[in-house]
Amino acid sequence: MAAGGKFSANFGADNRLKLTGAIMIYSGGNNGGAFANYHGIYLDKQKQPALLEGSPLGQTMMAAMVRDFSKNAQVGSFLSGNVLSVGMDSLVWWIKPSKREIHFSCNKAKTGIGVETAIVPHPAMIFSVSEGEWRVFAIKGNTRPTEKTALFQVPHFNVWAGGRICTGNVTLPKDYSIESMAAWEKAYFGSNFTHPNVTQLVNYEGGAYAFWRSMLDGAFPKFPNEVLVPGNLTLGNHIRKINGGSR
Repeated sequence: MAAGGKFSANFGADNRLKLTGAIMIYSGGNNGGAFANYHGIYLDKQKQPALLEGSPLGQTMMAAMVRDFSKNAQVGSFLSGNVLSVGMDSLVWWIKPSKREIHFSCNKAKTGIGVETAIVPHPAMIFSVSEGEWRVFAIKGNTRPTEKTALFQVPHFNVWAGGRICTGNVTLPKDYSIESMAAWEKAYFGSNFTHPNVTQLVNYEGGAYAFWRSMLDGAFPKFPNEVLVPGNLTLGNHIRKINGGSR
């Protein structure tokens, strides 16, 4: 920023930028809302820029500006192999089948599971975080998922249909950055699972408590994918949905 408030930028000998428009933001009022107008620019007789009449800044114009800005954007983070989608306010990634610690805090007399901790096999999983939402799904197999990959109800307690996680009093990370993925996973696996949040959590004789009793007792050396309940959703559908697209 030079003296007098003038700004210039140069992206090469033949790429000097010119002022072509301005966005005016209006906010306040009783409802606390806000809106923006886009104003074109014209040069007066003294060759000084002035604003033309404005028009509401809609989604089409915003998308066009984002595309223009992205041409000179620099990527600041390495996209690791488990990242599936990075949106304006969302992040989606997956983890391979693995053995991890899990914690339960249940009424043992009623469920057969008490306050217990064990390292057990888990299926491949997909996590997504977006504004106001934290979700998790299970998938079958151990290869990187695609848009067509079917999502399943994760077999863990405290997760609603559609993947929404009941957070309770768990302390959550404050951002959706790639660097925060491990923190989100730690928050999930570090919590105490207390009860199923859906009617059919797994396809298993005796139901969810019987299944996890078997898991805690070491009945399965690998996670039995045949117990997974379909989520009636694909990964591509989910990514589009959390980023404002249609299903």
